[in-house]
Amino acid sequence: MFEYKFVRIDVSQGMFGQNVSADHREIIRQHAAEGWRLAHILGVGALTAGFELIFERPRADKKG
Repeated sequence: MFEYKFVRIDVSQGMFGQNVSADHREIIRQHAAEGWRLAHILGVGALTAGFELIFERPRADKKG
């Protein structure tokens, strides 16, 4: 069995393009160091107002 973690990253329109609320590369590195695997990236909102990083890892308790 797996456990899942969802991390939302917001994207906003700025005067000179899009502004991203966090560095997705650093978030992925940090979670990988904790044993998480990036499973999926999901666009969220109208015309991608942000995205969600979905991580998974085996459950420590091995229960369903």
